[in-house]
Amino acid sequence: MIDRDFFRSAALLGRPVEKETVIDVHGHCAGLDEPVGPLPASWPLSARTLGETLGQIGIAHLVFSHFDALRATTPGDLGAAHRDTAAIVKAEAKHLSAHLVLHPWFPAETRAQLDALCPGETYVGAKVHGELHDVRAASPRLSPLLARAEELGLSVLLHVHPADTMDDIDRLAGRYQRLNFILAHLWPKPEGAAALFAAHPNLYTDTSLSSGLPGAVERMVATVGEDRVVFGSDAAYLSPGGQFSKVACAALPPAVKHRLFFHNPLSALPLLARKLRGPAGH
Repeated sequence: MIDRDFFRSAALLGRPVEKETVIDVHGHCAGLDEPVGPLPASWPLSARTLGETLGQIGIAHLVFSHFDALRATTPGDLGAAHRDTAAIVKAEAKHLSAHLVLHPWFPAETRAQLDALCPGETYVGAKVHGELHDVRAASPRLSPLLARAEELGLSVLLHVHPADTMDDIDRLAGRYQRLNFILAHLWPKPEGAAALFAAHPNLYTDTSLSSGLPGAVERMVATVGEDRVVFGSDAAYLSPGGQFSKVACAALPPAVKHRLFFHNPLSALPLLARKLRGPAGH
């Protein structure tokens, strides 16, 4: 008997996926409601509008990092984004959790936020954007923040700096062996990735990709293993519907897609698994 592929059926019919739970580890929003006036550069911007969009696809839970925390240029901007993140998750806790942005240019404020948080309530992970903040993975600006994230049991969604190499990530994963890293955007390239991931069980990669050759998801699964690739959409920089369909229609067995959409996100983000399953493990 051939298992029915509910993911592919949903993508082809343009309907929410049935009988499966989809978790998205990589998204962005700001505010509960859309701002008044012209549409922002990234749309949907607000948590509620993004939630409606995800509901049309059938994405049950999204872990986001706040647009304004990523783009903060002052400590005040960063603090305001942290407060807004808490308000968003409080209002939409069933569908949203957050990554705390580890802002390398405001290390004292970021460390204070790390020390104040209760892991697993608002924040189940952390976000490092090496390219946006122009910081390499091995930067001493990040070291104390990553060490504290490891102590708290957070996982780190890492958008690497363009100059970072697989050797850099090899050293990073080896230094923080209890810290799960989700490398964004199907990074690294398959060439050499097999050895890197085999050496470090704390490495994952997400499926968000703005462009790429057909079969990119399948090649990465074949290279690093079906347990090490997780679904991420990068909403709303990228279309969550298109990113879902790319994985839903991939030439992979339904059981493997189930791992990418549900099992692997919970493995990569233990605090999210605890939050969704509850203290009794349900």
